[in-house]
Amino acid sequence: MRSFSCIISSDWLIMNGKAIFQLSFHAFAAVMYFCALVRYEYLPPMPHKREIEHFAGRLKYLTYWNLIVHFLYFAFSCAIDVMKSSSKHSKLTRVRDNLYAGIVVPYGIFVVFMFWGIYSLDRELIFPTALDAFFPSWLNHVSHTVILPVLLIETYIIKHRQPSLLDALKYAAVFGLAYLLWYV
Repeated sequence: MRSFSCIISSDWLIMNGKAIFQLSFHAFAAVMYFCALVRYEYLPPMPHKREIEHFAGRLKYLTYWNLIVHFLYFAFSCAIDVMKSSSKHSKLTRVRDNLYAGIVVPYGIFVVFMFWGIYSLDRELIFPTALDAFFPSWLNHVSHTVILPVLLIETYIIKHRQPSLLDALKYAAVFGLAYLLWYV
């Protein structure tokens, strides 16, 4: 009888250990993205040739939108973890999964591969060397590199319910359209 109670307590410990790891990971990611967003606020305006290019500041960059979305997603995931609302039928979990499949993953992967793809071809097109003087390298990597490993870990530790392709495309299209309307 004693061994049976030990099995139950070890299963309970494993389940709580997994929940604690998920919460810790989500909190770490949310804090990391929040720190990046705060650091962006202390950057001087980007050097531009024409005055019209100063319009919208950081909000004209998809990278900045991506950081905001990642911060909101991981903060929302923390809230879900704390509320222990991880049942597969929870509305909050469904919204989280739709955001993940429709916005967080596609735009996160897009930002990483487009930035580093263009950077490898011609750095001056996407991140001029003049930015090195005031743009910290850690902020560049949080904005353009760390996104991919964080997404891979999130995919591994959380079993997301995949929305239908149409729903995921709707989320992606609405986000993309909002960005284009803001930018134009």
